[in-house]
Amino acid sequence: MLKQRGRVLTAAVVAVSGAVIATSNSEAAFSRTVMLRGEQAADLPVGVTYRGSAASITINQSGQVAFVDSLIGPGVDSNNDIAMFSEGSGTLKLVAREGSDAPGANPGDAFWTLNGHISDTGDVAIRSRLKGAGIHDVNDWGMWSGNAGTLSKVIREGDQAPELSGGTLIDGIFFNDGLPLLNNAGHTAFFATLTGTGVSSANDRGVWTDANGSLSLVARKGDGAPGTPTGVNFSHFSGLVMNDADQVAFRGTLSGAGVNSDNQLGLWIGDSNSLTKIIRTGEAAPGTVPGTKFDSLGSFAINDTGQSSFFGRLGLGGVINTANDTGIWTNSNGSLSSVVLEGEVATGAGPDAFFKTFSAINLGNTGHTTFFATLDGAGIDSTNDQSIWIENAGTLTMLAHEGDAAPGHDPGIVFGNFSSVISNKAGQVVFTAFMDGPGITGTNSLSIWTADTNGQLSQLLQTGDLFDVDDDLLAEELRTVSSFQYMTNSYTGRGHGTAFNDVGELAVRINFDDGSTGVFVLDTNAIPEPASLALLSISGLALLSRRRSPSA
Repeated sequence: MLKQRGRVLTAAVVAVSGAVIATSNSEAAFSRTVMLRGEQAADLPVGVTYRGSAASITINQSGQVAFVDSLIGPGVDSNNDIAMFSEGSGTLKLVAREGSDAPGANPGDAFWTLNGHISDTGDVAIRSRLKGAGIHDVNDWGMWSGNAGTLSKVIREGDQAPELSGGTLIDGIFFNDGLPLLNNAGHTAFFATLTGTGVSSANDRGVWTDANGSLSLVARKGDGAPGTPTGVNFSHFSGLVMNDADQVAFRGTLSGAGVNSDNQLGLWIGDSNSLTKIIRTGEAAPGTVPGTKFDSLGSFAINDTGQSSFFGRLGLGGVINTANDTGIWTNSNGSLSSVVLEGEVATGAGPDAFFKTFSAINLGNTGHTTFFATLDGAGIDSTNDQSIWIENAGTLTMLAHEGDAAPGHDPGIVFGNFSSVISNKAGQVVFTAFMDGPGITGTNSLSIWTADTNGQLSQLLQTGDLFDVDDDLLAEELRTVSSFQYMTNSYTGRGHGTAFNDVGELAVRINFDDGSTGVFVLDTNAIPEPASLALLSISGLALLSRRRSPSA
């Protein structure tokens, strides 16, 4: 359940006529405690508790959370001290534990490492390495999906390669950032290398998905690349992502007739029935001077309607040089167009500020592209060269700028460096920011912020805040925030799980100055306007706060 948290930055509490008033420059948020260090671990023997080093913390659209944590307690050792837990069945349950037998494997073949995330179906995807008497480097990695009591194997090294001739085996399974793919429809996709019958260096890798109900081949090395001339074939795959419409997208490297270093890369989207080329190097780059072509393609994003945004680098020559050869492009406006180009004016960041570099690219379901950018130009230095932006229908809006005043704080308190920038499909952005100015020290300088599509900024959490870890409406247990972490990766929300769902809930690990830690859900939509009075209790009356339970 979500409980309103009154966070206090000053620790000054004044008693006035029976009222307890705490002054604060922060805001109040709604939150829910998922797990606290030292609590009994779900579905494990009495005395086995959470260590509180939670990682791979993800959340689905129902507010259900999954995470991996270390364990301590009776019978726990280095062979069984890692476990994955999920709220996907409605309450927190054990899904898998190191040392337990892996479904679909021989008895004694056990999970060794665990990494994964939760989807909207409540199922989780797990990538794990196995250990046991029959485990070797040819069959030790695999992927599983399901929930507590229903976990099943998706694919494992050494398995027969789906839809290929007998004796063609899966040799290696690969995912971006080590995270297994599972979209919110409960379907998966993966890269794999091959070995065995009929396999050579010309056809030893492929891409699969189970979107049609069983694992199907999407593309294989040596296949003709759709949208290219006959004789141009796939030679490598990378950057695999998947949307909730069961489309996969990837970066393909090409070989064959007419392929050279100027045109060997491309992006494709589709499924096991058909693939469509998005762009290829050597093709014209819209929004630039005629004759300018793409030289390389970097990170990219897709949304659930099949639209895409991507980072590109231009070929040098003419007016294109190393000061203006990069940018972001999208086809979300109906045809391929530039979102932003290196060297363009960064409106609102200073009269002479221009864009320098780009990262953290994401694309929402309404066609808005969000990104992080560094800036350059007269008046720009290390104190104001970072920024976060959103583009929608050709209009760029700056959401946050290093060096600008931090909203809701005293005069002189400004944003420092930004990090951990992620966005959801609704176009909301979450990021961490260091702050500087009067009263800011090493104990209260780090904060989490959210920005909506209109550029409205709200602070969610700050080190030094008092945070209530007790979900009981009529009780509180305040602890001082010392640090926090939430999951960020280059492929957030594109089948790889997310810490920030589309209804604005953030799953985060918070560490406190007494050494305790826990996993919490913070609701970014329930932040009221900044106020100077954060806690109020009069004549023994208790303020009741709204709470919300994760859906079963």
